[in-house]
Amino acid sequence: MYVIDQQKCNGCPSCMEICEIGAIYLIDNKAQIDQTRCTECGACLDVCPDNAIMVEHTKEQEYPIVADSSPRQSILAAVKSSVVAVGSALLPLVITKVGDLLSSKLENANRSTPPTKQNIMNSGRGGRRRSRGKGRRQR
Repeated sequence: MYVIDQQKCNGCPSCMEICEIGAIYLIDNKAQIDQTRCTECGACLDVCPDNAIMVEHTKEQEYPIVADSSPRQSILAAVKSSVVAVGSALLPLVITKVGDLLSSKLENANRSTPPTKQNIMNSGRGGRRRSRGKGRRQR
């Protein structure tokens, strides 16, 4: 969430003018951010001459979005944060499923018959041994 340090804000309209959605307005010559409209694009951070706009991290915001002047980079940061949030939520499920898969593979491996000399001899080349001398073409 972006907040404005009221003691640093000089009331210039730079942040208000750069905000494309109109989430910033002036009250008593001090900038205010409408948090319900702010998309955290970061454009206001770059233009504030007094560095009065700051990122405030809340408990709900475990993966803060890094502000960039480029909207494309801001969107990518938001997507990456969402992927990390979803990935961390799914991690216990994935670990459980991988564990189940590995244990079933181990159980199947333990049930199969151990290799014998006959099994080893018949494996490879379609299970047939190559005969020497018989059926060779002569030049």
